[in-house]
Amino acid sequence: MAHLLKSGYEAYGVEPTDGLRAAAKVAHPELENRLASAALPELGMPFDGKFDGILCSAVLMHVPDHQLFDAALAIRALLNPHGRLLLSLPLTRGDNLVEQRDTSGRLFQGYTAEEIQLLFERLGFQCIGRWDSDDALARAGTSWYTLLLELRTTGSMLERFSATVPSPDASAKDPVEGAEKMTQRNDKNPTVTGT
Repeated sequence: MAHLLKSGYEAYGVEPTDGLRAAAKVAHPELENRLASAALPELGMPFDGKFDGILCSAVLMHVPDHQLFDAALAIRALLNPHGRLLLSLPLTRGDNLVEQRDTSGRLFQGYTAEEIQLLFERLGFQCIGRWDSDDALARAGTSWYTLLLELRTTGSMLERFSATVPSPDASAKDPVEGAEKMTQRNDKNPTVTGT
């Protein structure tokens, strides 16, 4: 975050651990009032607004399977239309996990790039880049994949579906006439979903 601020970006972040937030502020006082206490999947709107970009470096691997979809929805809710998401996760790990946990007990899910890409594509994102790289800390047997995704569709799946289905005509006196109007194609306002 400090590097992003120095580069001229308005950067904000969330960190669930009090100690890590405090250490970040000691090392980088400019982060004061830019770090919130929050964690996926329950981010809410920590800074009362949406963003043009979100960076999740080594984050989603700590989200349990049953919370991954909600975490992805929370991220999506924080992005402006055409906002970008840059995320990185382990491609390979050089350590030995026991029941997906390291020796400190931290959860490490082995989500593949294909799983993560498919999840976000189903939520209206398009993958516009992928990179595989060695571990920056030179840990043996560890490598990473990075995905760059762009939010192409807005609104919920239900909202997009509802826009394509005409409402019943409440003014129709005959229920059959109202039903017929519901099934007629609406060429005046065609709805296009997808990318």
